[in-house]
Amino acid sequence: MVTTKHKSLIVVTLVGAALISATGVGAAAGSIQSCTVSSSCTVGEFVYDDEYTPVTGGTCIITARDPNGVVYIDPTAMTYTSDGWFSYQFTAPTTTGYYRAQVCCTIGTEYMCLDKSWEVVAAAASVPSAGDIASAVWGYSSRTMSGFGTLAADVWNRIPRTLTAGSVESADLTKIKQTGDANRLLLERLVNKPIIQNFIEEDIPEVGTKIEETRTVANQLFMSGQFVVSKTGVVSLKWGQLTDSELSKSMVEIGKTLGEETDSVATNTMFGQLASLKAAWGWKELDIAYDQAKAVKQAMADRRFSGVKSLTSFAAALEKAVGSVVARVDEVEKLAAVLEEKQIEADKMLAGGATQTRVDQLVKAVLAVNRLPKVERALAPSFAADTSEKRLKNRVLAVRGLIGANKKFLAKGMTGSVDYTWLEVGSIVFKSLVTNPSLLISQTVELKYYLPEEIKKEDILQTDAGLEVKFDAEKNQYYVEGQYLLKPGESRTLAVRTTDIWIISQEMVDSVRKQAVELARPLEKTAYFAQSITLKSDIDVALDKVLALQKTAVTPEQKIRAYREAQIEMNGAADKMDKLKDLVTQASASTNLFGFVGGSQTMAVWGLIIILVAGFVFLAIYMRTLNGGGGEVKMEEPKVYRTGQGKMAIAVLVGVLTAGMTGMVSWKVNSGPAPMVLGVGGPDIVRVIVPTGGTVNVLLSTSVKSGVVARLNMSTEAIRLAQDAKWVQVAAEDQSWQGWVAREFVVESGGE
Repeated sequence: MVTTKHKSLIVVTLVGAALISATGVGAAAGSIQSCTVSSSCTVGEFVYDDEYTPVTGGTCIITARDPNGVVYIDPTAMTYTSDGWFSYQFTAPTTTGYYRAQVCCTIGTEYMCLDKSWEVVAAAASVPSAGDIASAVWGYSSRTMSGFGTLAADVWNRIPRTLTAGSVESADLTKIKQTGDANRLLLERLVNKPIIQNFIEEDIPEVGTKIEETRTVANQLFMSGQFVVSKTGVVSLKWGQLTDSELSKSMVEIGKTLGEETDSVATNTMFGQLASLKAAWGWKELDIAYDQAKAVKQAMADRRFSGVKSLTSFAAALEKAVGSVVARVDEVEKLAAVLEEKQIEADKMLAGGATQTRVDQLVKAVLAVNRLPKVERALAPSFAADTSEKRLKNRVLAVRGLIGANKKFLAKGMTGSVDYTWLEVGSIVFKSLVTNPSLLISQTVELKYYLPEEIKKEDILQTDAGLEVKFDAEKNQYYVEGQYLLKPGESRTLAVRTTDIWIISQEMVDSVRKQAVELARPLEKTAYFAQSITLKSDIDVALDKVLALQKTAVTPEQKIRAYREAQIEMNGAADKMDKLKDLVTQASASTNLFGFVGGSQTMAVWGLIIILVAGFVFLAIYMRTLNGGGGEVKMEEPKVYRTGQGKMAIAVLVGVLTAGMTGMVSWKVNSGPAPMVLGVGGPDIVRVIVPTGGTVNVLLSTSVKSGVVARLNMSTEAIRLAQDAKWVQVAAEDQSWQGWVAREFVVESGGE
């Protein structure tokens, strides 16, 4: 039986088409559900608990907005069946487009929301079957097997009519133009539809290696083109002197150089080289060169003199096309070099020495080589920075982001849509540049940007209008999503501001270092000293690396990566700390008479040993007394009272010694400090101090490796529940969180 406390919702996405007719809805797993105008449509989910038992006692609410953002479905409860199916049925409206919808389910104390958006589409025109077409043809009343009716007469009786020219009415031209424009716009939407989805893990594209490979292939293509031109020229000049065998041999050599139209990128022929460049860049110059190579290949079949002349002409055209390709490679190579140079200059400014004049000069130089349309607004700040230093740094970061966007555009062959994201400071600002690649039509850009995995919802401080914060349960990450209508060739920058949580404070590092020192100190005169020195040294190295990683990070992207590497080092230091604690525990049982930590077991053993030794000593004294101190033993009647007095003295002495040792053991065991009892007489209020510009983590336990319960961005009062030498257990006054905080961040209420 799954209790309410441990129950979680398992939601299985299914297609509403299972409940309605095929003409009314069509969807597939992983795609957007489509509903036909004015048809019945159902949106639903199966809901299970942890044991995959259908949930029927909860409540699921659906809300939706139409393509214009107007509320289409107010929060409405969904119906459910015994198999856990929660659904909502409606008649699809006449307004076509994308309807944003959300389903939120509450089962006991559990709560989950899902995206259930759908699309309303127009009814498709019915397509006649082959049988219908055949019936219409054979059932036509004027059909004959041998005549065309009045078709010929209508053609010849057309006035005016000529054999060399014809007339077309202006209305026909208008209709043809409208049809051509419509088809062109449809193709534009298919080819240049921008859909943006990216992650912070994306780096500035490295185009250097790609350009080097392109240069190698372009040089080979140029040499192959020169060979074809040279060979066709020789054949043209000596056509009358060449035998059929010699002519055939020359054509074979030209054919091997050209290759076949189906050659892949791995083939060392002109067609293979063109295929390689097309796969990498997709330039129109490559299409022209490809067509010219095909023309040369076809012209080789005509061995007549006129055919050879045509072959020479096509070869010259191919040479010119290849020259255009090489010139394009030169252009890209120079642009990449300038962008790389400006990126290095920007990195130097971020490292130090940036002035307003230098930054303005950098902006001007980058805009001069920029290939993206209307990007000047990308350099404007999205959120106000609190200092002039941060404002200047953000301008450099924006220029660096524009350089990265151009590199990405360059890597794509300077065609199609481009999206690129960079980070700025104050706290941390994520900026995404999106473009509409079409120069003909306005288009809706769909942006989906995944935030770093460390971000929680409370860390998101501000977003641009139109961006929604959502959670991807599969990736376990928050993301922002939005749709924006961009004019032809328009670019836009969208921003999200979050708390800077990628900091491991100097105070936290010092606290761990101090704890290592205090643990290692008592081991100095033990057999574990060498091991403790090694462990402490490893901890110090890890902590030094943590500080060095954070210090060398210049850009916010580098800061996030440095934080993640530093967390690995902190976890390693925590492992070494646990091993150091184990050494202290082992040393406590064997250090001295009273032990090191507690020592009750060691004290008991030594107490028994001392009692046994004392017993033997007093037994020897007793035997000596009986013998009269030595010498010849006189056979006398022993004095009973003396013997009884000796035995009594020994018994009393042993009893006193035993009682003393037992008392000492008990005192040692119980003489430790009494445990602190907090909260007597009311809550013990303390204040958790958060350093300026930093955060303090509330941990699950007294280990830096434990999970983070809460992250405090500002100083706050809390209830102290318990504490030890290093940590304090605190809870929020509203009971929203409870955990452990390093003791140096906690002061008495009213203190700072």
